[in-house]
Amino acid sequence: MTRHQAARRAGVTFNTILLWIRAGRLHPIADPDVGRPSLLLSEVDAAVRAARSDANRSVEIWSVPSPGLSSSVGIGPRTELTSHS
Repeated sequence: MTRHQAARRAGVTFNTILLWIRAGRLHPIADPDVGRPSLLLSEVDAAVRAARSDANRSVEIWSVPSPGLSSSVGIGPRTELTSHS
C-alpha cells in the first residue's frame, strides 16, 4: 500500500506516516510493480494500535485524581479574602 493509502486507512495525515517511518514504526519495502516503496498493511495496523495505546496512556495519566483531593478542588469562581472592620 502507498503512503497516501496508509494515511487514509490509519485516519492520520501523510506527514504522520512519514514521521512513523522516520521513527521506525513503519518500514517501506521496494515494490517493483508499483515503482515506489510500499507499506505492509499489517505494519500500518500495528502502528495505529501503538499510537492509540500511547494516546490512551497519556489520557490516563491526566485523568487520575490526586489522593486526598476532591474533584471540585480548583474548579469554580475565584474568591478573594476581604477584611471586615
